[in-house]
Amino acid sequence: MKLWAFLLVIACSPERDEPRAAPPRVESRTSIDVHVTGAQLSIRGVELTPSPRAPGVMELGYRIEASDKSLQVPARIMCRVSGYNVVYPSGGDAKVAGRRLAALYRPDPFNEPVSACEVAFTLAGRTIASACWREGELADGACATGTFSPPPRATTFPVEIARASLELRHGTALVSGLFTVFEPLAATRRFVTQIRCEDSAGASTGEGELAFLPIDELSAGTSMYGPVAIFLDRTPDPSANCELRLVSRATVGVPTEQLHARYCMTTGAVRAGDCAQK
Repeated sequence: MKLWAFLLVIACSPERDEPRAAPPRVESRTSIDVHVTGAQLSIRGVELTPSPRAPGVMELGYRIEASDKSLQVPARIMCRVSGYNVVYPSGGDAKVAGRRLAALYRPDPFNEPVSACEVAFTLAGRTIASACWREGELADGACATGTFSPPPRATTFPVEIARASLELRHGTALVSGLFTVFEPLAATRRFVTQIRCEDSAGASTGEGELAFLPIDELSAGTSMYGPVAIFLDRTPDPSANCELRLVSRATVGVPTEQLHARYCMTTGAVRAGDCAQK
């Protein structure tokens, strides 16, 4: 946050000059090296700063040094914003080539500044280093316990959807929202969304994959924002009532189905539960 200082200059005459705004203070960019465990490489020049061009956006930069130039070391960032712990996927290929890697992280659907962020550097799915940004300072290692406390829970569903919206067009139901996981999700299950929309012409149904929303990779108490596109057998009327279900099926053995969330949606309103409830 930029701070403005105002100087009041008192002259020898009884009149006072108008306050003059001092030049804005430029936030210094702190660059650190982080400690790596379980890997023969170095992560240097890590920077994480709020973007001066877009509110709430964080800019991450770092450099990988390793003898094996084929290694990939992506970074995953989680930021605390508006009471939620929003996780963002890796920003790019992150191939080791001695070059500096950079990425932008936008805390959708929020436009306010974040209060804390934790960066996890991974190799082959394992976290090998971390960095914590808080109150404008970047430090080596994970953030302190309690930095990312769970958000308040509004339903009994294992997964909740906040700030959700629904669009019905071109034979597709597009659901966008902040998906929060409150209970651990089994890794051996496949997650999909199902929707049933009813209007004067009857029912229209469809099922969609969570291709860009890997909620099964989230730990309890964390969130991820994204769209889910569900193809329908026809385009419902914009006034249709649509029931959205988030379900999972076992990938081994009997493909039993479990319900993780249910919401009644229109293009103008969203509420938890099925559409038959009043």
